[in-house]
Amino acid sequence: MNKLNKWHLQAQWATKISQCRRKVWHNKHLKLNKFQPSQLLLKYNGRNEIKPGKFKVKWVGPYKIHEVGNNRPIKLWTLDGKEVIDPVNRLKLKIYHEQNEDRGNKETRTNDSARI
Repeated sequence: MNKLNKWHLQAQWATKISQCRRKVWHNKHLKLNKFQPSQLLLKYNGRNEIKPGKFKVKWVGPYKIHEVGNNRPIKLWTLDGKEVIDPVNRLKLKIYHEQNEDRGNKETRTNDSARI
């Protein structure tokens, strides 16, 4: 009986240690988005969850932030200035980064082909 209790306590201790390690790793890699008013965002399109597809668009937008509050959904505007009816949970939003026009520059392509 004593051996069983000893094994049980060792298993509990090992579980507690592994949970603490997992918690530390998770908190270290956690990225919190701090949204500002008039920032551009993309909204997750949850309608695709019913019929998933490899090439379906999962994010729609961009939208502008109208109102941000602590622990409250975010109110959005379209770029035309119309308010989006339903506020959106901040977990369903991500920051919109505009594309650089320098990416498709012909000069960089010619330099790459000259190396080969």
